[in-house]
Amino acid sequence: MDKKRKVDAGIEEEDHPRARKRNRASPIGLVKLYEFITEDQARAIEEMELDILLEIKCHCLNNKLINWFASLYDKNTQEFVIPGRGRIPLDEEYVYHTLGLPYGTNPVIYSVDREVEASLGALLFSADSSTPTTSRVYQILKDMTDSGDAFKQIFVMYIISTVLSPTSRNRVSNKCYPVMLLYVDSLIVSGLDLDLPQARFASNIWSKEDIDKVLLVDLRDDKVSYGKLELKS
Repeated sequence: MDKKRKVDAGIEEEDHPRARKRNRASPIGLVKLYEFITEDQARAIEEMELDILLEIKCHCLNNKLINWFASLYDKNTQEFVIPGRGRIPLDEEYVYHTLGLPYGTNPVIYSVDREVEASLGALLFSADSSTPTTSRVYQILKDMTDSGDAFKQIFVMYIISTVLSPTSRNRVSNKCYPVMLLYVDSLIVSGLDLDLPQARFASNIWSKEDIDKVLLVDLRDDKVSYGKLELKS
């Protein structure tokens, strides 16, 4: 029998050696929050244009695919270069199509602002003596009934630290599930027996079962790399 272990957000996953590397990037903690989000909180999330994250179809990561796909990233061109197939750019349009998150013209600075971190910590987590872990923030959100600014700030901090841009730390950060969806949604799958729902964004289309079917066909004979299917033009 496969061993089970507790992971962030108090959820059990299979204790697979490769899975440990990336469960912090899994949306499973967010999906588990769905049943605890009140109607007022759902409206608050919609006001932030983040309600698309309340309809995620796949809460699991395929670490084998992610490891392979991430190794193909060219930082100079900001593209994933698929041998013999083409390129997938990592830009605002592709990320938007994958996740459906709002984006504007202001750049997001990927760094930690210690002053902001300290002020938010005192404001939002006054009961904690240090920056809370993601599992602690999960519990806070689970128990919250408020839907005001405090809820919005904690919710955004949680999804950034777990789904969108997780770090190797298990604490929330103001600093990749999206990568997996980006690749699968860039493939031509019209010849496969898939019953995909009609939705605008990849996060609301691809279930774990459908992703597994596609990757089974896309896996090359070496059983390590992918890329048998053609990319969309």
